[in-house]
Amino acid sequence: MSFLKNDFKDNILTYQEIKQLSFLSKDEISYIETNFNLERIAATKFYLKLAESGEKSHLRKQFVPSREELKILEYEKTDPLCEKIFSKSDRIIHRYHDRLLFIATNSCALYCRHCFRRYLDKTIIKDADKTDIKILTDYLKANKCIREVLVSGGDPLVLDNDFIEYLCKSIRDVSKDIVVRIGTRVPVVLPSRINNNLVNILSKYRPLYIFTQFNHSDEITEINSESVNLITKSGIPVFNQTVLLRGINNSEKQLKELFYKLVSISVKPHYFFQGDLAAGTSHFRTNLMQGLEIMEKLKTEMSALSLPLLAVDLPEAGGKIILDRNSIIKRENGFFHLKNSDGKIFKYPDEN
Repeated sequence: MSFLKNDFKDNILTYQEIKQLSFLSKDEISYIETNFNLERIAATKFYLKLAESGEKSHLRKQFVPSREELKILEYEKTDPLCEKIFSKSDRIIHRYHDRLLFIATNSCALYCRHCFRRYLDKTIIKDADKTDIKILTDYLKANKCIREVLVSGGDPLVLDNDFIEYLCKSIRDVSKDIVVRIGTRVPVVLPSRINNNLVNILSKYRPLYIFTQFNHSDEITEINSESVNLITKSGIPVFNQTVLLRGINNSEKQLKELFYKLVSISVKPHYFFQGDLAAGTSHFRTNLMQGLEIMEKLKTEMSALSLPLLAVDLPEAGGKIILDRNSIIKRENGFFHLKNSDGKIFKYPDEN
C-alpha cells in the first residue's frame, strides 16, 4: 500500500521539483527555505499550469507559502477544531455521535496553505495499513451508532487503488448501510487521477459520496469537468465544500459564478466555510459578517440547488454550526459570541 507519488511521479511535484521550474521567485525561495517545512509544500503539474496562466494569483496563494503565515495570533491554534480531544486513536476522530473521521494518510497532491489540519506529523501519521483498518473496523463494530465514515487526511485519493479498495471493502463488510464519505481535492488539483479503474472500485461500495473543494471558478476546467462526470456517471454523488478565502473568492460575483459552475457539472455546493482559526491563516480569513452578507444577497438571486450552507467550526471544540444572524448572541470586545447546537456560547474573533 503506497503513496500514489510512486506511480504518478510526473504529476505530483515536491518543493524541490517546483523550485527547478522557475515558478518561484528568488525572494520566495529565500523565505520559504528559511521558515517553512519543505515536506509540506507540493503541487501538481496540472495546478501549476493553471496557476501560472494569466492573472491567477488567487490560485497561486492557495499553495505557495506567504510571509503572512509567520504571523500567529493569540487565539489561533495548531489544532483549531480540537480534534485531539475526540481522537480514539491516531487515525480515528469521533466528534459527532453518528459519524467518525478516519485519517487515511498525511499526504496530499497539493498542500493548501489554509489547511486546518497542520498538526499532522509525517513522522507519526504515515499511510494507513491493514492494522489501522482493523482498528477502524473493530471500532465500528463496537459503536453501532455510527452511520457515516468520513475518510480524510491528507487526501485519501493519493493512495493506491489496492489500499482504497481494501479500506472501502473493510468498512462495507461491517455494514452495508454505513455511508462512506471521501474528502479529497484530487478532482480539483489532479483530475487525471480520476480514471475508470478508480471509479469502478469506488462504485462497488456505495452508498459512497465524494466531498471535494473547489474554491474558485477558475479551478473548473474542461478536464476537471470530465473527471467529475466520470464519477457521477457511476452513480456516486459529488458535493463541494468551499472555504471563504480573502483575496481569492470573497466577493458575491465570484462566488455566484463558482456555485453556478459547480451545479453545471453536477456538483452540489454543500458547505461554504468561514475560515478556521488555524495558526498563521489570518490573512485568509474575512470578517464573519462578510460571509453572512454575501450569502444573504445570494439567497435573493439564486435557487437553493446552487446555494451551499454557510457554516463555521467553532473554536474550543464547539463543533460546526450553520451560520446566520440568529447564531450571533452578541458582538463585543473584539469577538462574536456564537451559540452551538447544545446552546453553549463560544467566541469567534471579530477581525478586520
